[in-house]
Amino acid sequence: MAFLEIMDLSVAYQRNVTVLRNLNLAVERGSFLSLLGPSGCGKTTTLKTLAGFLSPISGRIIVNGRDYTKIPAHKRNMGIVFQNYALFPHLNVFENIAFGLKMRHMSKSEIEEKVKKSIDLVGLSGLEHRLPSQLSGGQQQRVGIARAIVIEPDLLLMDEPLSNLDANLRTEMRNEIRRIQQSLGITTVYVTHDQSEAVALSDQIAVMNFGKIVQLGTPRDVFSNPKTRFVANFMGFQEVAAGYVEGLQDGYAVIKMEGRSLTARTTTKLAIGEKVILCARAKKMQIDTQNGENRFWVKVVSKIFQGDSISIVLKVPSGRTINVEIETSKLENFAQGDEVFLYIPKEHLLAIKEEEK
Repeated sequence: MAFLEIMDLSVAYQRNVTVLRNLNLAVERGSFLSLLGPSGCGKTTTLKTLAGFLSPISGRIIVNGRDYTKIPAHKRNMGIVFQNYALFPHLNVFENIAFGLKMRHMSKSEIEEKVKKSIDLVGLSGLEHRLPSQLSGGQQQRVGIARAIVIEPDLLLMDEPLSNLDANLRTEMRNEIRRIQQSLGITTVYVTHDQSEAVALSDQIAVMNFGKIVQLGTPRDVFSNPKTRFVANFMGFQEVAAGYVEGLQDGYAVIKMEGRSLTARTTTKLAIGEKVILCARAKKMQIDTQNGENRFWVKVVSKIFQGDSISIVLKVPSGRTINVEIETSKLENFAQGDEVFLYIPKEHLLAIKEEEK
């Protein structure tokens, strides 16, 4: 039995607006699961339901063998890290972290011991007497994390905790969150819309859309082997062409498109004649002046210098535009309007069923 089990969970905000539809999920003890998806997909609703802030219309939530479905929020032993920190402005760092322990009527000595341990763990030693207004955004988020873990929760729930931080601080805090989670071995459910964040932090990723999990797997599998058109798009693949399956062999498909054939790998079962979309990542495509295998012509629309790389906007035969990233040192002198060939190695070209998105 998994440590956390969500079984046939459905949640509605209004009678005729169902947000989650028969959601099923299992999370192993001590693992880090990210709920990943666009706004409105149901990931925060899932987290709020786990926390007890929302009541499901059907289904069950089991934590460590105990049915949590009807237990009120204040009686669930769950630590929550909010997006906006949610610190008490009139309490200092120590008092904010100690709040949950005081609500549990622990002794003063026990509170001091647990709070000190949490402060040391999140790297806030020496800041115990500062108010939230005297802390940076990263320090405030560390207080939020310490407050959530000091109660030794059954589950740690995190709702986009890094979205208010700048890019460099997000990377630093992302590494800290993973370090803290692994050192404590605490089962964690993390909500994010940031693919790189989910890939860096997680043991498993559940990609959500329209209240359902559309793919569940390891970060490497979800990142490299999307199984639907929606997941491919959301994980950063670009649609470069459309066609139909001409042949199949050993995990690859020969795709007929625009008068030529391309070879692409597959992540789901395809059939001869089936319509597919061909997808690839910007950094896995190359520009060439020569025709050849897995190449088709494109037109250069524009170039954007990005330091070590150049982003080139290309118009493909279908009329859509795509971006290709080329190392600056490898770029030949292509000009706007030039017709060149786009080369995509077969191991980096993915064929996905057209009807799925």
